[in-house]
Amino acid sequence: MAADIPPFNSSFEYRSTLSPNPQWTYGQKMADTPVGKAWLEGEKDGWKVVDTATEDKLDGPQRLKDTAGNIKATKAFTVNIISEPFVEAANVTSVDAPEGVSEWPISGLTKEKSIHVKPPRVKESAFSMECELFQTIDVADPESGAHTTTLILGHVKYIHVRKDILNERGNVDPAKLKPVGRMGDISYSRVGEGFRIARPVWANEQETIKKAIEREE
Repeated sequence: MAADIPPFNSSFEYRSTLSPNPQWTYGQKMADTPVGKAWLEGEKDGWKVVDTATEDKLDGPQRLKDTAGNIKATKAFTVNIISEPFVEAANVTSVDAPEGVSEWPISGLTKEKSIHVKPPRVKESAFSMECELFQTIDVADPESGAHTTTLILGHVKYIHVRKDILNERGNVDPAKLKPVGRMGDISYSRVGEGFRIARPVWANEQETIKKAIEREE
């Protein structure tokens, strides 16, 4: 890693904030808010357009991951949310090891017996789901016809949630779960701040919405 990258801030805490534009009203244009106007200014630099037929090719032959094959064989799988304390252990399971090599020993993670399905869940994960296979869709390259990936759909049968990550309402608290998200390349993200935005209810907002539509017509 580059020497100029700062160390991980383990004292960082998730917090809730207002939404970016809490005063937004129906039909309001992005340019009418300071944040929106600044965002639109970036378009002046133009766009980079990628033609995936010529520029987005993977280098070398790509072997399909064992995960899809295992799920097809067992008709079941588990989904385990990664949290900050074991992200390195989870990341090592992405190693391009030969078929048949188990990532469990090298990750140091612990198998926990599932209730309904044969595949184990990850004991260190504070939020896991046991799933039965519903459908797999093999996705092929439209030009070469090569099978490149598999879309997997499942029925969630059991959910395991550690009680210590729940808030007083019984919902998952992001500050306690500390979930990690996979981004592009080798980058991961953490949840820093969150905000809640109420969904509009037509019965309560219809007159205001209709007026906003009339202004646009």
